[in-house]
Amino acid sequence: MINRLFLSLHIKKRYLWQFFLAISFVLVLFDWLGLSQQLKNQLEPQARRLLQLNVNIGGQVVSSFSLINKMHHSARRIQDLERKLTEAEANLSELGRLQKENQELRQLIENNDRKLAETKISRPVLSFAQPAIALGSESGLNKGSAVLVAQTLVGTISKVEENLAYVNLLWQSETNPILAKTESGVEGLVVGKSRRVILSQVPLEADIKVGERVVTVGQKGISPDIYIGNIRSVETGPCAAVKQAVIEQYVSFYEAKLVEVR
Repeated sequence: MINRLFLSLHIKKRYLWQFFLAISFVLVLFDWLGLSQQLKNQLEPQARRLLQLNVNIGGQVVSSFSLINKMHHSARRIQDLERKLTEAEANLSELGRLQKENQELRQLIENNDRKLAETKISRPVLSFAQPAIALGSESGLNKGSAVLVAQTLVGTISKVEENLAYVNLLWQSETNPILAKTESGVEGLVVGKSRRVILSQVPLEADIKVGERVVTVGQKGISPDIYIGNIRSVETGPCAAVKQAVIEQYVSFYEAKLVEVR
């Protein structure tokens, strides 16, 4: 078997030498006949075009990879900018909230017509079905205390727990009536009716003007001269013994950052 293998390699080696000798003979023959230069002249333009084509294709491939790389970096850059923009918007929103809260707090502090010891400031709690504030009996809060937003009476404390107090807003029908008067001296009871704040029990002969301010008269738990709102309209029934007026309030418990309890 080994002898056969050596014999096969010897035969292949002989054929290889014969191939090279044949090629050499053909090249010598072409050179002797003067055909080698002609063949070279014919093949050289084709080789140059092929080389140029390869160079162009290579340049396009490199350019395409460079463009894809730039697009990838641009997409990552856009994602980073979007993330930074979202963070900046969140920071601006938080700064705006804090600025509004500080302004409301400053208004409360700069008002010199009250005793600070009798005033408590808290944030409203809006996650409950019933409005509430984050103060309770541990803060000395009492049922019936007045709840103010931007120096405007919006409700009273209805229930006090250890760390939480519930609020009845003026437009709610279950809120206890509050004695009030217009700036011209017409008195009545402020009650909630159909989600509106009403100055009720006003005598028919009383002269109430649209736009008049309404303030508290003073009663247990509620100091006098607390602003409630302005008269928006006056309503009188055909057979009614009294008339009523709708009070417009320009603040809302649900939009307040801080509330004041007196």
